[in-house]
Amino acid sequence: MENWFIPYQTSDLPPAQKVLILAPHPDDEVFGCGGAAALLQQRGASIEVVVLTDGAGFASDEQRQTITQTRQAETNAALAVLGLKPAQFWGIPDRSLVYDEAFAHRIASQLQGVDLVFAPSPTEVHPDHAATARAVLSAVRSMAHQSIRMPTVMFYEVGTPLAPNFLLDITPVWGAKQQAMQCFESQQAAQDYARHIEGLNAFRTYTLNADVRYAEAFFQLSGVAGDDEALRIPTRAHQRTREDLDDLLTVAEAAAAKLHQQLVQHEQWLAERDKRIAEQAAQLVQVSEANKQLETALDQQNHRYEKDVAELRSAMNAQEQVHQSLLNSRSWRLTRPLRWISELLSRRR
Repeated sequence: MENWFIPYQTSDLPPAQKVLILAPHPDDEVFGCGGAAALLQQRGASIEVVVLTDGAGFASDEQRQTITQTRQAETNAALAVLGLKPAQFWGIPDRSLVYDEAFAHRIASQLQGVDLVFAPSPTEVHPDHAATARAVLSAVRSMAHQSIRMPTVMFYEVGTPLAPNFLLDITPVWGAKQQAMQCFESQQAAQDYARHIEGLNAFRTYTLNADVRYAEAFFQLSGVAGDDEALRIPTRAHQRTREDLDDLLTVAEAAAAKLHQQLVQHEQWLAERDKRIAEQAAQLVQVSEANKQLETALDQQNHRYEKDVAELRSAMNAQEQVHQSLLNSRSWRLTRPLRWISELLSRRR
C-alpha cells in the first residue's frame, strides 16, 4: 500500500520535442529540475528556460541592478554546464509575483505548442513559487476546457518537499547538476543551497534500487482535454478545505471499494479452485476404489487358477501311479500289451 503514496520505481520522462522550464528565481531551474533538463538535452529536446523575477530579494534600488546582472550571469553559466542555451529573463521584481488574470494570461502564452512544462510545485512556501504554479494550472485548465492540446506538466520541488507521483533517476547526470549548482556563487555565499538539494535528491532514492544514487521528484499532470480530475494537484495540509478532505475521502472510499471488489473476485477464484480440487480428489478416490476392486478380482482369479493347477497336478500324479502299477504288474496277460507298447515307444525315441 505504500506505493499509493510514493513511487517505488523510477519513470522515464515523457516524449517531448519542445520543453519549457519556468523558474520564479534564477537557480530554481537548476535546483528543481536540472537533472531532468540535462537528460532532455541529451535526447535532443529544444529547451527554453524562462526566469520570471530578477532574484534581487529585498535589495535597495541601487543594489538591485547589480544583483540582477550577477544572478542572470550565474544562471546562464549553470545552463551552459547542462548544455542549455541562455535563459529568457522577465525581470519582474522578486517576491512580487501575484496570481491574477494578467499573469495567468502571460504564462498561458508561453505554453502554446509546448510538449512538456516544468514549474514549481503548488506546495512551495515561497509566494513567487505558489503564484507561478497557480498560473500554470490555470493555463492548462483553460486549454483543456477549450479542447486545445495541453502539455504535460511536471511540478518540481525546491524549498518544500512535495508528494510526488514521479521519480526520475538523475544519477547519470548528477555530476553536471552538481557543477551547475556551484555556479550560483552569490546564493551559495548566503546559504549552502547545493548541499540542501543534494540531500533532497539523495533522500528521493529512499524507495528506489541501490544503484539509483540521486533522483528528482515531480508531481506529473498529464490530463486530456475536458478531464478536470486529471488536473487535480495536492495542496499543503494546512491549506486543505473541507471540500478537499471530502474529495480525499471520496477517493479513499473508491479505492476501498475497488479493493473490496478485487477481494471478492479473489475469494470467488479460491472457491472455484477449491471446488475443482475437491472434484479431482473425488475422482481420485473413485479410481482408487476401482483399482482396489480390480486388484481383488485379479487376486481371486489367480487363486482359482492356482487351485485348478494344483488339482490337475494331483490328477496327473494319480494317473502316473496307476500307469506305474500297471507296468509293474505280474499278470502276463494284462501287462504284456502294455510292455509291448512301452518298448515300441522307447525304440521310436
